[in-house]
Amino acid sequence: MILFRLILFTFFITFLQLFFKFSRIIKSEPNRQGFCPTLESL
Repeated sequence: MILFRLILFTFFITFLQLFFKFSRIIKSEPNRQGFCPTLESL
């Protein structure tokens, strides 16, 4: 049970990091050709 909670916690942290990275990329790069160049810059 504790192990499951730890895995869930680490997954949540990585999801937050990805979310902040995506928001930073979207804010820093204006949509020239839509959403594709932001995905390629990862």
